[in-house]
Amino acid sequence: MSMTALLAAAAATAQDTYESATLINEDLNGTARYVGMGGAMEALGADISTMSSNPAGIGLMRHSYVGASGSIVIQSGVNSAGTQILDVMGFENNKTKVSFDQAGFVYAMQTGRKTFINFGFNYHKSKNFNQILYAAGALDNTSQSGVAAAKMDEFSKEYDTEIEKLHYNTTIEPVKESGSTSETLYFPYAQDFDFALSNRGYIGEYEFNISGNSNNRFFWGVTIGVSDVRYRYDNSYKEYYIDGTSADVAESRKITGHGFDVKAGVIFRPVNNSPFRVGLYVHTPTYYDLKMDNYADLSTNVINNGYSEISGAYDFRFNTPWKFGISLGHTVGKEWAFGLTYEYSDYSTAKFRVKDGGWYSDYYYDDWYGDYYYDDYYAESSYKDVNMNNHVKRTLKGVSLLKAGVEYKPMPMLSLRLGYNWQSPIYKKSGYKDLTVNSYGSDYIATTAFTNWQDTHRITAGVGFKVQKWNFDLAYQYSQTNGEFYPFYYVGTSSNHNMIPGMTKVSNKRSQILASVGYTF
Repeated sequence: MSMTALLAAAAATAQDTYESATLINEDLNGTARYVGMGGAMEALGADISTMSSNPAGIGLMRHSYVGASGSIVIQSGVNSAGTQILDVMGFENNKTKVSFDQAGFVYAMQTGRKTFINFGFNYHKSKNFNQILYAAGALDNTSQSGVAAAKMDEFSKEYDTEIEKLHYNTTIEPVKESGSTSETLYFPYAQDFDFALSNRGYIGEYEFNISGNSNNRFFWGVTIGVSDVRYRYDNSYKEYYIDGTSADVAESRKITGHGFDVKAGVIFRPVNNSPFRVGLYVHTPTYYDLKMDNYADLSTNVINNGYSEISGAYDFRFNTPWKFGISLGHTVGKEWAFGLTYEYSDYSTAKFRVKDGGWYSDYYYDDWYGDYYYDDYYAESSYKDVNMNNHVKRTLKGVSLLKAGVEYKPMPMLSLRLGYNWQSPIYKKSGYKDLTVNSYGSDYIATTAFTNWQDTHRITAGVGFKVQKWNFDLAYQYSQTNGEFYPFYYVGTSSNHNMIPGMTKVSNKRSQILASVGYTF
């Protein structure tokens, strides 16, 4: 029987903890100078990329500026078997991508001998979704198809979700457990599986900033951001059963939409004659309004070469958590600059909302025409997805981000940079995709596979050249995140329905070569 009874998606799949967590987690990206220093510039300031972290950093700029950045992003360590599967399925399998990462300007307006008011705009790519993931392993006689059967047996004798609907539409007859006389549904258990995933797309942020300073000791800034989400997910899952049969699932999903947030920050020098400074900043949640479009199909040769497909679309809201940061910065002469930043965001406080608006009519009398009329209008409303929000609390955790960077200028026109990032794990060790949560995100699940990603390490280096009013910068970034992959994970209400396959170790390794050009005037 087909494993897709679970893996297939219906009209409301987007509301899932694991999928939406990717919208929270940001990349280290921006100008080559910012990236080369590991992003640890929230107290040093004077770089357009601080507009998206500590907006007060723009208040340190004394001249107007315009610049842009682009990069080549390369994913390494991808198993060739995964790219071959994606190629056969017609999914994207390119490990190297060109990326447009940043473009913006700052207009600096002097209002006093030591005071400025600055206005800025910047576009930057806060998240690059491009990733290929491949996993294969033994299933130890567990099965996604068996999970589907167990769920139907425990919660419903007739299908009432798209999960069961996809299963039944394969026209495959269930196989009873050996010696069983009950009506309980069972299917051939699986020996092993292979899974290939291709993510692509981005989150682009359009940011508008106002900032300033007071006597070169206190700097402030506010940024209003508008986010544009373009996310595409494709995967292929094949499960091989003990009787020599198999099932294939292909799934494609798009998430698009917009969001907005507000960021505010300050930088101050506690000692008047010292360049040492402290930065503090806070980000509101990003309030997303999103739409998911999904398509999934199943084919299997278990009995009668069954085939089934489903598709659907769904609108929902998602609010990311608050973010708080503190940063230290110091310069020594005109040669050295040091930065250190700590950020914290409690991912477990992210919130889902279900949109449930509809069309309504007002019946009224028009005095001018002397008749009654109907006025149709659409009213949008939403309510909290309490059960999935509780799953978020059980699965995600508070996340710490530590940035450190140094810049050295052996001569005025040359800069050398090094940086390091460490981000703590997003997921709790006990976290798993729970198919029993009473929510659209589990009743209409798009995929049962999930990965508990661990901590992330980023190492950066860069070089900069200044030629009169022009600056040219290059940076290299290497990042690695290891994870534990599960094709499914089901804990039923009775022990004989528990199906937990073995874990497969996976890794996401990425290199970025980034170039920036800017002009100061």
